[in-house]
Amino acid sequence: MTLDGNSNPHLSYNRRYYDDGLAQYVNKLTYTHFDGAAWQAKEELADMEYQGWTAVTVGADGYPRLAYRVYAGLASIAKSASGWESPMAVPDTANSERIYLGWRSSTRLGLVFFTGGTIQEVYADAPYTTWSPSGLVDTYAWVGAHIAAASDPAGNVHVAYTDHAEHELRYAYRPAGGDWQLQTIVTIPEDYLYILDTDIDLNGQGYPQVVYQLYDQHEQRSRLKYMAWNGAVWAQSRAGR
Repeated sequence: MTLDGNSNPHLSYNRRYYDDGLAQYVNKLTYTHFDGAAWQAKEELADMEYQGWTAVTVGADGYPRLAYRVYAGLASIAKSASGWESPMAVPDTANSERIYLGWRSSTRLGLVFFTGGTIQEVYADAPYTTWSPSGLVDTYAWVGAHIAAASDPAGNVHVAYTDHAEHELRYAYRPAGGDWQLQTIVTIPEDYLYILDTDIDLNGQGYPQVVYQLYDQHEQRSRLKYMAWNGAVWAQSRAGR
């Protein structure tokens, strides 16, 4: 889901159903949005992989852009004044998952994804007909699949994720024109505790706030933990259980 400039939600999702004409199940990239008064009719845009990932964002022009997984990797599709464009393959993205689509600037579209133990990024500039070669965000110790991302008003991407053993929570940020800056937010020494799903957003000052699931294998239940950057250090509190 994403919100447009009027705070109306736009959704992309994988719709699986049995097609009587084809006599088989199909998986369709589907899009709908709320226009301020009612949800609009869903639109099937392309075939996608079974249980594949998808992401959506809306540009300053009000038109949606979607990224999604196909069997060969990732693809994207955009809408313009003339309607939906043809799907566009994102090169070298086989076996990708946990994708995030957002704006790195008012005109540069960015895509962050997890693949092969690494976090990668690509971008596309107007008119969004080709994607850049992939760039590496982090591969230290084979990063984990629990990834979340958010864009700040300047279009810089902020990423929260785990290491492969799910005992470290990490944060990556790249300032405009600079290199990626990596931090370890918290390390869990106990071998029975695991950091699982994560999410990230920015507060009014542009500081990252991260929430994550801390799973206790002994108790077989989880705590909801919250980390906030205050400009100098990460502060931790327990959000729930």
